[in-house]
Amino acid sequence: EYLRGEKGVRAEVMDDNEIGDFATVFNQLMETLEENEARLSRLLRESEKSFDELAEQKYALDAHAIVAITDLNGNITFANQKFSDISGYSNEELIGKNHNIVKSGCHSPEFWISMYKQIARGEIWHEEVCNRAKDGHLYWVDTTIVPFFGDDDKPISYIAMRTDITKRKLIEEELVG
Repeated sequence: EYLRGEKGVRAEVMDDNEIGDFATVFNQLMETLEENEARLSRLLRESEKSFDELAEQKYALDAHAIVAITDLNGNITFANQKFSDISGYSNEELIGKNHNIVKSGCHSPEFWISMYKQIARGEIWHEEVCNRAKDGHLYWVDTTIVPFFGDDDKPISYIAMRTDITKRKLIEEELVG
């Protein structure tokens, strides 16, 4: 009956001998198996719910922000569509390239050294950054870089989330004159 998929099947323990002992062990195994199946089913439902929630959050983040993930050397391992749109580089042109591909030259080497030191220590970095698009025009982004940690509690990659602030910077520039 159990092999046909019926749950709750138990062997009848009729004798106090090896066969009875075997039936008792079989019943215990079936109970444990059914408990584990129920637990696994619950965990699967919970993980599917968590996956759906993360997918919704990613959708919202991608709709709002320019997102890139880099390895420890600054090589891009993920870029969302907004990054491609603002930089003018296709996803294929960005993945595997160093994030310097959009470096504008507007910031001092000390600016970048300070940023790398901070994120390498596992700290979050936030600053306004001027980048250069593929066609050469400059654009400004309000940038937050967050380290991802490995099992040894050291950064293994970084996620950069940016918001385009170019219009605001242009207005500020006009007002300053």
